[in-house]
Amino acid sequence: MHFSSSYEANSMIVKNELNCNCLAGCQRLIEEAIEKLSRCHDRHIRAYDPRGGRDNERRLTGHHETSNIHDFSAGVANRGASVRIPRNVGEDGFGYMEDRRPASNCDPYRVTEQIVRTTVLDE
Repeated sequence: MHFSSSYEANSMIVKNELNCNCLAGCQRLIEEAIEKLSRCHDRHIRAYDPRGGRDNERRLTGHHETSNIHDFSAGVANRGASVRIPRNVGEDGFGYMEDRRPASNCDPYRVTEQIVRTTVLDE
């Protein structure tokens, strides 16, 4: 019997089960953060996988509950968006958002750094 494993962003191109989601908080702040993230989409894509976005090119196709790597999108309960606001957050007006773009093999510290630089430090 032979087994193998891989740390690639997505070993099955058809499925979107391998990703790394990030969080934030409060409706007005979430909307402001999403606007800032939309202006830095390309920079974030490059930072969100260790191969400068090449792994995410295979995963972020716009199909199978993923956004398209070339377009930024956001929405409530939209699993096909770059940034998803859960339905209950949209209804309650507070909570968190998910940045669905980071690859499963991302460096979480680098992802967090990019999110903070963009949404908090306005870089």
